[in-house]
Amino acid sequence: ADYAVPGFGAPEALELLRERGSLVPVIVITGSITDEAAVECMRLGAADYLLKDRLARLPEAVAQAMENARQQAEQEQADRALRESERLKDSIIRSSLDSIITIDQEERITEFNPAAEQTFGFNRADVIGKHMPDLIIPPALREAHRLGFERLMATGEGPILGKRLELTALRQDGTEFPIELTITATGSWQAPFFTAVIRDISDRRAGEERIRRVNRLYAVLRPVN
Repeated sequence: ADYAVPGFGAPEALELLRERGSLVPVIVITGSITDEAAVECMRLGAADYLLKDRLARLPEAVAQAMENARQQAEQEQADRALRESERLKDSIIRSSLDSIITIDQEERITEFNPAAEQTFGFNRADVIGKHMPDLIIPPALREAHRLGFERLMATGEGPILGKRLELTALRQDGTEFPIELTITATGSWQAPFFTAVIRDISDRRAGEERIRRVNRLYAVLRPVN
């Protein structure tokens, strides 16, 4: 684009392309240009600018502009894919029937989904950034948890990662209840995140206890041959 075409020079073309979100690369050609004009062109998104008496560099400039545009398009596509992935992840977390809680390397809560709110009795806004063990781990278990977490952070190994465990958790009202828990680690060990998928198994435990009572009663009442 010639910089100084009357009524529709390079600055106008660049402004129009920017408004439309176009990735078409523009090289500005000019007989002479001030530093201020050159800076303005680059601000508006020009890929390069050349003086008319130095057009020998035009093929190189075109090739570089096309390559930069290709890389930009690929980056925008990757960014869109990442945003879509994040939206999908957020949708899954919000709609999950299981509690999903994520903590960072300092055990500060970074995610607390609606199912966790219902299970534990906390509002998400009130727990984000708070120290997780102080909220949902029963006091009698906190020291064991602390030692296990310190070992995990020091060695990268822990007996709880990737396994399905049955433990006891704490609600906001102070009541304790049984849970089924699976923990996975993401990120690097320099900045890890740990996500727990938690299911309240109170009803299952109650059902198991009823079966045990019935079996004991049956054993007592069963006639001896």
